Amino acid sequence: MAPDFSSGIRIATALLFIAAFPASAGEAPLLTAYDGKYPHDVRVPHFLTHPLVTQAVERAVSDVEVRQRLLAPDGPRTPIWIADGRIHSWGCEAHLCGAHNWMISMGLDGSAPEICYHKASSPDAGARWYREGESEVRDYQCPAEKPRSRE
Repeated sequence: MAPDFSSGIRIATALLFIAAFPASAGEAPLLTAYDGKYPHDVRVPHFLTHPLVTQAVERAVSDVEVRQRLLAPDGPRTPIWIADGRIHSWGCEAHLCGAHNWMISMGLDGSAPEICYHKASSPDAGARWYREGESEVRDYQCPAEKPRSRE
């Protein structure tokens, strides 16, 4: 009779999974760790799965489809930047960046989220900005990069 290795294989698979994904919600890095990095940077857990980011988006955006798009890891991204005590992450739909783009902005503790979502095919002329419990349309696209210093 051949030895049964199935339990050993399951244990090895579980250990590999733990090694590949070591950060749990309690071990998530400070948001400042993402400054200057792309959201998918492998040196830290993906920015869009950070508990403070997902919670901020869920609090600010009531539209499920928009939330799913904001937190989807695909598509072009700019490096994350910090300005005025807030962290910002911009993304867009591949091959349609001008027509479909978004930006997540929040305090470094996940507070006061402001989410910009621009989709040219929507009835809104401009970009919809979401805050907790409210939204408004502004007449421009979502900011895609850190403002340049005036020095």
